[in-house]
Amino acid sequence: MERIRLAGLAQNDPTMQPPILADVGIYVWKIKETVAPEADAPEWGSLQERGIVWETITATSMILAGTNLLIMRHPRAIESVNKTIGELI
Repeated sequence: MERIRLAGLAQNDPTMQPPILADVGIYVWKIKETVAPEADAPEWGSLQERGIVWETITATSMILAGTNLLIMRHPRAIESVNKTIGELI
């Protein structure tokens, strides 16, 4: 993402200047850590909580890397990311 940003700004490359979109929700809720039953991996914690945390961490990482737009699914994850954005601003 940093290389895309630098190419868009420094080289004035119009194909690298559009906003970066991250569809976090669709991918996070498919991975094994968010769908594995608690009986199979009790050390991972609550099934619902780990999905929310996973989506929050992924979205926050994408924002820090330079994403402009996020597509998320869980309302609690969205609230947490909005709080983080507020603290960064």
